[in-house]
Formats: sequence, structure tokens, C-alpha cells
Amino acid sequence: TGKPKRIASGHGACPGCGIFAGLELFFKGIEGDIVTLFQTGCAYVTTTGYPHTSHKQTMMHNLFQNGAATLSGTVEAFMELKRRGEIQV
Repeated sequence: TGKPKRIASGHGACPGCGIFAGLELFFKGIEGDIVTLFQTGCAYVTTTGYPHTSHKQTMMHNLFQNGAATLSGTVEAFMELKRRGEIQV
């Protein structure tokens, strides 16, 4: 089966930027629902111009130093919801 396109067209990247080709290739290798974390940088800034977003999946943003803590908390929350039966996997 085909995997969903996870980034919509209409981002504000510079012409010829390779970020989106790389992200799309990365996302094509992942099945199912995902949560992505973007830290401040071009890939985040060019896909989230207020009030629009190019992301078609759940996306979080953090500053550079907070990413590991945010994702570990997200994983723990997911595991707890799964344990309670609130999420079907």
C-alpha cells in the first residue's frame, strides 16, 4: 500500500533546498501514525508560517536543548495511554 505524503506543498523553503526531499524520503519509510519533533531551524521555520503549516502529521516544536526531554515524555505518555487501553496499537 502507498504511504501517506506527510508534508504538503506550499512551504517557504529557498529554491533548490534539499530539506524537503530528504524529509519526504525519511517519512516514506515510516508506516502508521507518527509524532515528529522539530527543533528550531530551516525545516521548522519554512513549514510553519503562521497561521498555516505544511505538516500532515502531529508535529511538536522545541528549542535545541529540550528535544530529548520532550520526546522521552511523549513516549512515556504514549506507553501509559497504551497500558490503560486508551490507544489501540
